[in-house]
Amino acid sequence: MSWYKQARNFHTRNVIIGKIQYLKDLREQLDRISDLIFQSAKNAQAISRKIASSDKITSYPDLHETILEADSLAYDSPWKFQKLCQIAIEDIDVLIRKLTKQRKEWTEGEKAKPKKGWI
Repeated sequence: MSWYKQARNFHTRNVIIGKIQYLKDLREQLDRISDLIFQSAKNAQAISRKIASSDKITSYPDLHETILEADSLAYDSPWKFQKLCQIAIEDIDVLIRKLTKQRKEWTEGEKAKPKKGWI
């Protein structure tokens, strides 16, 4: 493999690593505010609004909608807010698994796939 193709693959891998790190941080924040909602709904709603207004979250429309819906229910029903945060966390876990698999395929390339006849 030429150095140009390797460099392009490493750039792609670094972009995916950045996305994975962002999703892990987001998962941690959602986990914190799902517990915080019972202590202070105002603070939990402020954090969820900050998350929902982020530019990066708009790359994941389903996740964005779930967080906006949870934000609207923060004062009315903390139990529903917590449940929606847990749903968003599960969605994030699925996205992280997909991105990790994609990163592994792009970095290892042909080496990870067995050759015909050697199975």
